[in-house]
Amino acid sequence: MSSLVLRDLVSGLPEEQMAFKNSHPAFFRLLPELSVTVREVFGRTFQTTSPAERVIFFLGNICAENFAEIVLLGGNGNGVAALQLLRGMYERVVALGYVHGNPAAADEFLAYGDILQGKFLRHARDLGHSLGLSSADEQKVETNYAAARTRFGDRRQWSSLDLRTMARAVRYEPAGITLDQLYVACYWEPTQYAHGTPLSVVYRVRPSVERGAIFDQEPRRDLAERAIRFAHLLLLIDLHFQELTFGLGSRSRLIELETSAMEAWG
Repeated sequence: MSSLVLRDLVSGLPEEQMAFKNSHPAFFRLLPELSVTVREVFGRTFQTTSPAERVIFFLGNICAENFAEIVLLGGNGNGVAALQLLRGMYERVVALGYVHGNPAAADEFLAYGDILQGKFLRHARDLGHSLGLSSADEQKVETNYAAARTRFGDRRQWSSLDLRTMARAVRYEPAGITLDQLYVACYWEPTQYAHGTPLSVVYRVRPSVERGAIFDQEPRRDLAERAIRFAHLLLLIDLHFQELTFGLGSRSRLIELETSAMEAWG
């Protein structure tokens, strides 16, 4: 099986690309305008002293990048991989939306980085790996880690709220939804594909008369379409909060993009 997988490994699947383009022409018609808007929103230079604005802007950048990656994977029929990326995109959109409504939370988001840096250093040290840091830099990481531990205790994430509770506090007005309504489709199910869970196996096995069960390696166009459709929605939510935060004057264009998205996906 492994040799078969490696022999068939290619950098793109033209048949899948053509099938996706042919089945979603409206989506491809709106991509140029969407791309222009993304470049204008994230390709600009501005100055700020606000931690909340920095978190919203840079998380939003990553979300736009995630969207492009999901389209690339999904357009090649790699639905499982596209869903795995959707999970992280959803987390980021929830985080930036929550910080928009609760600017003080940006300090927690940024400060928790010292916890993660400290754990990174300690894991590497325990396993005999070097991160290439000087002794002074390692000591600084340790000092910041100790201070962050005092602040966060044993908390395993940056917020004292779980993701679904945060999502419930974030409202996307154009669609009249709170982001917890996307939790199952954009987070819970994709998590099963991304992690070493029993469902990551169950979801990929199908019955076979000859062999009882086989691992399904066929392109998953259904999952690819779902991943791209929800990534498109998450990108629009991202752009919505960029507009609310920075007042870019792009609201009328976003309304047009939202209308086009509804027409493209039905």
